[in-house]
Amino acid sequence: MVSNEELKMADEIRKALDAAENNETVYFSEREVEKMMDEFKLKFEKDN
Repeated sequence: MVSNEELKMADEIRKALDAAENNETVYFSEREVEKMMDEFKLKFEKDN
């Protein structure tokens, strides 16, 4: 089952991709980017 945090992260990524398609700029703080990368690393390592 997908957690609330995973849904929020997917939503943020979707927003960023939509903005990229519309040539808009999306700004993430360094802390937000690090948090997303850490979460993806944990998920990736857990799945493998």
